[in-house]
Amino acid sequence: MAAELGDGWIPALVARDGLPGWAAELRKLREAAVPRARPLTVAAGPLTAVDQDAAAARGIAATCTAWYLTAMGEVYARSVSGQGYAAGVQAILAANPRPSPRRAIVPPEAQAVLDQLAAYGTRGQVRAQLQAWDDAADIVTILLPPGLPWPTIEATLRAAAPG
Repeated sequence: MAAELGDGWIPALVARDGLPGWAAELRKLREAAVPRARPLTVAAGPLTAVDQDAAAARGIAATCTAWYLTAMGEVYARSVSGQGYAAGVQAILAANPRPSPRRAIVPPEAQAVLDQLAAYGTRGQVRAQLQAWDDAADIVTILLPPGLPWPTIEATLRAAAPG
């Protein structure tokens, strides 16, 4: 539907490294369905958190990622598993038997899942991580984890801002 009827695609929780392939497939489908249509715009990006303490930023990103994968029904866990991260998703599910939006774990064996779905760390680390998204999407978006205090929101927005 996005390829045929939409102007763009805004996916959530799509692995950064798989995004270019998905976008190319949608563009092919669009060209076949509507040969003279304007190009499809892909706007995507990671869950993002900036903190002067990189471990604190990782904790924020990990909590939000684990919450989506463990407590939002099966849709996100199934989607991320289907993108090639089934073992990581299973590790996250096992590490969070009682999901909490305030405290959740992405264990070391699921680090690849976090790195594909999130950008986190200090301002400089996040800026560097977002550069990889620039190659994957036409428009890079960021998803702010809920409940962030204003200083964290502001730091994250400033790190993600162009230039």
